Amino acid sequence: MKEKERSKYSGLTSNKVLAQNTLITILAKVFPLVVGIFALPYLISELGEEKFGMLAIIWLIISYFSMFDLGIGRAVVKEVSDLIGANEYEEIPVAAWTGIISIFLMGILGGLILYVTGELILNRAFDTTNQVAVDALLYTSFAVPFIVATTGFRAVLMAEQNFFAISVIQSINSILNYLLPLLLLYFFGFEFIEIVIALLILKIVAFFAFAVSGLISEPSLRSGTHFNKVYLSKMFHFGKWVTISNVVGPLISQLDRYFIAAVISVSAVTFYTTPLEVLTKLMMVPMAFITVLFPAFSTLASKSHERREKLYLESSKGVMLLLFPTILIISTFADYGLKVWVGAEFVEKSTFVAQIFCVVFFLRGIAYIPATYLPGLNRPDLPAKFHLFEIIVFVTGLYFAARTGDINIVAFVSLGITALDTLLLLFAAFNLLEQKSEMLKKIVWPMIFGALILLSLPFLELVMFYMTSAIALTIYLITYHKYLFKITGKLKKALLDS
Repeated sequence: MKEKERSKYSGLTSNKVLAQNTLITILAKVFPLVVGIFALPYLISELGEEKFGMLAIIWLIISYFSMFDLGIGRAVVKEVSDLIGANEYEEIPVAAWTGIISIFLMGILGGLILYVTGELILNRAFDTTNQVAVDALLYTSFAVPFIVATTGFRAVLMAEQNFFAISVIQSINSILNYLLPLLLLYFFGFEFIEIVIALLILKIVAFFAFAVSGLISEPSLRSGTHFNKVYLSKMFHFGKWVTISNVVGPLISQLDRYFIAAVISVSAVTFYTTPLEVLTKLMMVPMAFITVLFPAFSTLASKSHERREKLYLESSKGVMLLLFPTILIISTFADYGLKVWVGAEFVEKSTFVAQIFCVVFFLRGIAYIPATYLPGLNRPDLPAKFHLFEIIVFVTGLYFAARTGDINIVAFVSLGITALDTLLLLFAAFNLLEQKSEMLKKIVWPMIFGALILLSLPFLELVMFYMTSAIALTIYLITYHKYLFKITGKLKKALLDS
């Protein structure tokens, strides 16, 4: 490999590159979200509730089948990043093509399964036998291999910190996901099935866009395809634990709603989930961090621990400090926000839930960093094992909580399992760190203090409630104002440079 080609791998884990990519990733999530907020009401109006419901089901099934790579996409990021960190650049095309080919083959298998079981899925899981929906799902099965295989080329771009290409493709794809049906309905009068086909073609075009970008970003991929059983074995070993986390993790985050619907009432789910809508959007910040950090942690895994550990500590601190004031303000004014947004009835029934989930999302946002750090150090088994243990505890707790008929108690159980998950992940990361005292000082003690402040708010009288929020926010600003100016300056510089 020529020296010029090698030079592109230097500086991939620098603060400047990581800050730029984090900012780009956040913006790439915000733009489609804004478009979706404005476009969805029109799309529902034009399609009608029934057809939009069918489209939503297809989107949901696509999201589930996109996990059919069985964690190999994540493993490709890990493997290529490891090779970059070890300066074994000649092995990159071998590892990358092994992963890409494997993922495409699994995508074909996923497409065949959807083709055979599509009607059964609609009938059993969604209680519909609508022939149009069945036909739409059959067409979807032909696109599944391309949708799944997208993760392979995207993994190469992630490993090489080419998040600009990723963000451009994903943003355009997500925006057109909302706008294309509207344009086809308004200008050409397309039928529902034709709109579904157009959206599937869009997914296939996105695959080729990622493929071309991957081949440009990593020219060695153009020298020919490779398939190596050793890399395949390593990727499957890594991927199996990622798959467990990808399946069990989202299930844990949804189980409380299923228990409320089954044991309390379906209407109670509305009062429980509505406050979560705003808080869920806040998770875009830590999600952007970990998207960029995973390949960086992997690249640094074979190098000096000082830079890797500093990156872990600073990113954890950054996420915590960005989340805390926002969540504190949301918790403080939860009742007013709910009244303005959804009405007075939600103030009575959802305010306490909203304030408890402020603590949940504060802890969850921090937990994303160690949950990414551990796989980056080749320990994907730890988050997966924690999830398997936690789901047993969670189901048991939810069973008894839901039987009380009180959604507030269910929210407490959700807080308990989130706190358990966060502590387990932090403890695992703590054991792998050499800078243990720094982690306690920068992350653990401030996190506990912040969580206790947020947890106390629902139980305080009105005067003490606002005083506590004001004092906590003042202490926060006095303690961290220099750091906030520093991180804001870095982000501003990264935005201008990008």
